[in-house]
Amino acid sequence: MPGLAKNQTAIQRSVVHSLAAWRDAIQQLFPGFDPQPNSDDVFVGDYSRRSVGQLGLTEMGAGRYVMTHHRLDQRAATRPGCCLIIQIEGQALMSQAGRDALLSPGDLTLIDGTRAANFVYPQRYRQLAVQLPHRAVTRRFGVDIPTARLLPGANTVPSMVREMTFALYRGADSLPNQQGRPLADTMIDLLGMALDQGSSEQNTLRGDRQDDQIAAIKLFIQNNLSDPRLDPLTIAGAHDISLRHLHRLFSQTQTSVSEWILRCRLERCYADLADPRLRHKAIGEIALNRGFNSFSHFSRTFKDCYGITPRDFRMNAIAA
Repeated sequence: MPGLAKNQTAIQRSVVHSLAAWRDAIQQLFPGFDPQPNSDDVFVGDYSRRSVGQLGLTEMGAGRYVMTHHRLDQRAATRPGCCLIIQIEGQALMSQAGRDALLSPGDLTLIDGTRAANFVYPQRYRQLAVQLPHRAVTRRFGVDIPTARLLPGANTVPSMVREMTFALYRGADSLPNQQGRPLADTMIDLLGMALDQGSSEQNTLRGDRQDDQIAAIKLFIQNNLSDPRLDPLTIAGAHDISLRHLHRLFSQTQTSVSEWILRCRLERCYADLADPRLRHKAIGEIALNRGFNSFSHFSRTFKDCYGITPRDFRMNAIAA
């Protein structure tokens, strides 16, 4: 996968020359995971860890081995999470909950860190693992998280998730930690679309087109949040669909178009208010730049969403 290759020299990596040292490193990064030898080859592995708040990104590569995850491991219980796995080089067989996903370069899958799992790496490999908050994942999928399901990298939505993740990994150092939460939510939403797309492929092509439409519309909204005129009618016109069809598409996501726009704007304002580089900007200016045209409406909805006024939130963020 060329998406990360061009950045190989820009990111400092830790190189490990024994499986024992690799096991120690993996268990620090992913509590409960236990690598075991799968060949007599001389072991060499490397990894690089980056993060944005609680959103952890680890690029790693090594030789052949088998790795199990113990559901009852105490270390795993203290740091529950889920992992989005993106295959960069080689192949990997990821098994969980009675399902198997054989990943080739570009493919994705989701693994639940609170359940037993087994991974087999039959050849030298490289992956990017994104640790996602377990609570946020269950909020999107429920308790029955769709783990170990193959998301082919050639499909539209999985490729969007992959490219977003690569960009996030490359630029992690330039992002404030407060952006970790909204970025994780956006990634989980896109991942949900990718999983929905995979399910719909087993049914009809119509379902595929709808998933692609929703993904394209959500990206359009993200890119046009600063426009106060952004509304369902404008969005429908930009995508050459009827207003009724737009609302029908969003009915599948358990939210309305207007609710999605408001949520995105609030998340951007949340990150901006916590960004020390924007302390010189007035709160009203930040709200205006994110598409709000009424400060009272912004202040009220921000408090409804986060339980604190924008002014108090910014004061607490600065004090921290």
